[in-house]
Amino acid sequence: MEFDAFVNRIIDEGISAARESYRDRPVHLEGAVAGFECCRGRDVPGLRAALQVAREEKTAARLRTDPKYWMYACFAAEVEWVCNCVSAALLNQGLPTIVTPTARGFMKAAAVAGTKPLGDA
Repeated sequence: MEFDAFVNRIIDEGISAARESYRDRPVHLEGAVAGFECCRGRDVPGLRAALQVAREEKTAARLRTDPKYWMYACFAAEVEWVCNCVSAALLNQGLPTIVTPTARGFMKAAAVAGTKPLGDA
């Protein structure tokens, strides 16, 4: 699977899930969708940079007690989710990762790529 197609599917499925999870929390939804969209069209260094900025903005929002803190938090969480899934795919190929991938990241990456996670029979 091509890198862009992989990332776009993570993004599209993530936005769909966010719309369901945050349907009654518009600030959360705004941040989540923006976080996913921020990842679209980026390569690995671009994702790494986006994650760094998202984390910094989230921290700054918390420190200034911004009333839209949850927008920043959800934005950062979804950028991190994309980086988690991409990192799982990268690690599977023996390449350097963006973040340490989680088990859920590996499972999602495997589902999107159409393969079974390591250890499944």
